[in-house]
Amino acid sequence: MADLLNRIRELHEEGGTTAVTDGIKRKIAYDIFPQYWRLRLLLPGSITTCTVGGQTRNFYTENEIELKRFTFLNEGEILETVISELQPTDIFWDVGANIGLYTCFAAPICDTTIAFEPVPNNANRIKKNLELNDTDAIIERIALGECHDEMSINVDGSKTGGKSSLASIKNSTESIKVPVRTGDELTRVDTVPTPSVIKMDIEGAEAMALAGLEETLPQVRTAFIEVHPKKLKNLGTDIEEVHEMLANAGFRIRNANLSNRLVTFLIASRDNSSV
Repeated sequence: MADLLNRIRELHEEGGTTAVTDGIKRKIAYDIFPQYWRLRLLLPGSITTCTVGGQTRNFYTENEIELKRFTFLNEGEILETVISELQPTDIFWDVGANIGLYTCFAAPICDTTIAFEPVPNNANRIKKNLELNDTDAIIERIALGECHDEMSINVDGSKTGGKSSLASIKNSTESIKVPVRTGDELTRVDTVPTPSVIKMDIEGAEAMALAGLEETLPQVRTAFIEVHPKKLKNLGTDIEEVHEMLANAGFRIRNANLSNRLVTFLIASRDNSSV
């Protein structure tokens, strides 16, 4: 009971009554009816279809994490905004691509899409989801950071689609070593093309990745950055530092103002951006 009350208090601090309500709905849907999700996985067919912004994509859903992600589509609003910003000539970087939600929607729209995902199971699923949608993207099995290094990241369970972070995460069952590169290094040596649009969701390592993009960011038109205040703090930084880095690169910055108060995205844009 104490844990539940603490979680309700945290949700209220993050987003008020709306966040508490959303959290209760999520708890009921996710945890109180586990039999429902297990039965769903037993039904014929392991593919879920998602339509966002007039675009339709299919995704493999072979475990509860994947099934819940593509059924609830909690990031649908921001994904639709990202889709509306993409142009046929864009180079799109999906930093923290997980199992390829943004990558699969962006790939048929943009000139080039690059998915950065260091967790092997997730990177393999991106490849399969791209094939399922008969589209293509570059998959970089690395993490973006502030230096050329190798680091340990915590992984939320062994199932495909779980969260991973340099910060501590709930239900983490293992830690794996992954290669880390700076975005500036990759573009400087022409490993990948310079992005015009970036989406970043790396569970608290936002400031570290942005520090490694100092040369690249001024060439980016729009950046969509999911921020995780508690995980940022665990890694010795905060959301104010993220704001400062984006402002120093010449961006206008605003909150996405999503109806899902459990997700916080910053939109960093310029005069030639449509968002």
